[in-house]
Parts: sequence; C-alpha cells; structure tokens
Amino acid sequence: LTELGELSLDKLGDHQQALADFLAALERRPDDRRVLIRLMQLHTRDEAWADLVDVVRKLAGFVDDPAQKAKSLMTAAMVSARHLGRRDEAVKYYRDVLALDPTNSKALSEYVGLQIEQGDVDAAERALRARLELARARSDK
Repeated sequence: LTELGELSLDKLGDHQQALADFLAALERRPDDRRVLIRLMQLHTRDEAWADLVDVVRKLAGFVDDPAQKAKSLMTAAMVSARHLGRRDEAVKYYRDVLALDPTNSKALSEYVGLQIEQGDVDAAERALRARLELARARSDK
C-alpha cells in the first residue's frame, strides 16, 4: 500500500488515491513512521489541519528523544492555535513542549500569549517565573 501510494503520487499525480493508499497502510501498520511522515506531508499540502495534528501527535508518541517529541508537539500546538482556533488544545501542547524543553522560548512566548488572551494571567505568570528560575539556576543573565 505504501508503494502504491508513492506511485499514485509520484507517477500518476493522483493525490486522492495516494492519500487513500497511505491511510489504508496506516490502518495495517499504525506505528509506521514512514507512512505517518508521508501523511503529514499530504495533510499539510491539503491544509487538512485537524488530520495533520492527529498525525503529528501519533509521531510524537513514537519518539523517545525529548527534543524530537517537543518539535512534533510544537507543530501540533501551532497548527491547533493558528489554523484550527483550538486555543485550549494549543495551550496543552505548549505546556507539554515546555515540560520537555523548558528553554524553548518560542513555546513560552506562544503559551504566555495564549494564556493572557484567554484571561489566565496567573498561568502566564507562573510560566514566566519558572523560566526566570531556570535562567537563574543556569546563571543566565
């Protein structure tokens, strides 16, 4: 099915058939990273944002490296906030990113912005204080 999907996409230019083939392949092998990455590319091209978030979450679930997992969750957060308007979901993903990588300034900035936008100034302040403590512990001025 993966090979058929590749052929449908590359040789025939049949995007819809390729998507169907990769989705069928995913049903048979739900942990196949190659299939998930191809689906991520197809969903991005189609601007199928909800499907993209689902695939990115699955990819993050298979990754052991905290930096890679944080990168995947960062993508899920950004797509959730910017394209789907799911700000609560984005806040959760940003929180997960910051737990994996407390030095991620982009995640912190986005998280704080969303928390303030939603009226949760206390959560924004806690995140900023945690970053400040991390900087102090590292003697980072």
